[in-house]
Amino acid sequence: MDPISKFKSIGLSERLANNLVFHGFESFFEIQNLVIPKLLQNNSKRCIQPRHICASAPTGSGKTLAYVVPLLQALQRNHFAEVRLKAIVILPTRELAIQVYDVFIQLSKGLNISIGIATGQVSIDQERESLVGDVNSMDLGFGCSAVDILVCTPGRLQDHLLLTPGFTLEH
Repeated sequence: MDPISKFKSIGLSERLANNLVFHGFESFFEIQNLVIPKLLQNNSKRCIQPRHICASAPTGSGKTLAYVVPLLQALQRNHFAEVRLKAIVILPTRELAIQVYDVFIQLSKGLNISIGIATGQVSIDQERESLVGDVNSMDLGFGCSAVDILVCTPGRLQDHLLLTPGFTLEH
């Protein structure tokens, strides 16, 4: 079975399967084979059902893809016209956050999902603009977001919760 058909057979969209193959993935690693199908089967067509999975595997074994792929698949299937912050991926270091953000960017091409990053690498004003847009021209009553998925460090998430008007975890 060709790689795209193999990825589609577990429930991935054609676009996501194509993105995986384009970036050199022909099959999943062991941790991905264990986790991805379990997370995919837990997604309904109308909403994302959270599922807790604790996985331990060596560095380089593919843990990042094990959560990036199901999250992109779920949000693609459930993408509404309005951009709202629907998922947050919190990583302990700036370097790891940047690596994970890059994976999200590569695999989200053509999925109509907006990815943001907040690590303190740029000023809070620049991050604020990229996460919520121009807060001066918005009605902030229900919160606002320019991203569907936020990859961040814990400290910078806390900064935005305290200092960014309109930034909310409501959605």
